[in-house]
Amino acid sequence: MDRLPSRLREKIDIQLDGCWLWTGHRMKNGYGQAWFGGRVTTAHRAVYQAAHGLVLPKGFRLVVDHLCRNTLCVNPAHLEAVSNRVNTLRGRPGTRIRRGTCSVGHALADDNLRYSKKSRHYICRLCTAAYQQAYMRSYYPAHPEKWGLRRAAL
Repeated sequence: MDRLPSRLREKIDIQLDGCWLWTGHRMKNGYGQAWFGGRVTTAHRAVYQAAHGLVLPKGFRLVVDHLCRNTLCVNPAHLEAVSNRVNTLRGRPGTRIRRGTCSVGHALADDNLRYSKKSRHYICRLCTAAYQQAYMRSYYPAHPEKWGLRRAAL
């Protein structure tokens, strides 16, 4: 804590569980924000760099991972510089997949689950099919053969 600049130190509240909570400005995404090294950066990145006496170069694309999973924690013992891939793999898996249903309520089983490389999310196949059918019906109302439905469903 002694290595930190006073303007960072005065915005830290030490908790009993070992987390150092950032009490300064908080962004909408739940992370703290601080002025450090001549620019605005996330608070946990600023404290990590000040505590370890190094600058994380942007070219290497290192991110500071919260080992305690508390976004307001700035304890250097709870932070580790890792690649973005490692940080993503350590993070929480999608809440929808853990819940087991999509937003409409379809079961997200293996046969009803698709991974989108574009959005990097898992997508419900039934919802995708319903969206595509509604799209085709609205853009091709005179051509039901393009809707992708069986004749019996018409």
